Amino acid sequence: MAGIAFDVPNARFRRYHNKATFETLLEHYQLNDKQLSYIARIIHDIEVNIWETKRMAETSEVQNAMHEIIMQKDSKKIIADCRGYFDRLYERR
Repeated sequence: MAGIAFDVPNARFRRYHNKATFETLLEHYQLNDKQLSYIARIIHDIEVNIWETKRMAETSEVQNAMHEIIMQKDSKKIIADCRGYFDRLYERR
């Protein structure tokens, strides 16, 4: 099965000490969208800013929602629910 590895050592798209995987994707594909930048700040707060005070008010809400979604057993439903959640988050901004 072919694919693009991400968030693993030596992958093009991965987390760094100062950048979330999502941020590397936005940078690579030169996506300069205000809503995506907003979501990237939340993801940075979750993925990189682990031990520090959260900078975004929405961080806990998103983190809790993702935790609830990934507790499901059906991987197709998890993917669909995550896509739906982030689509709504994008539209909300």
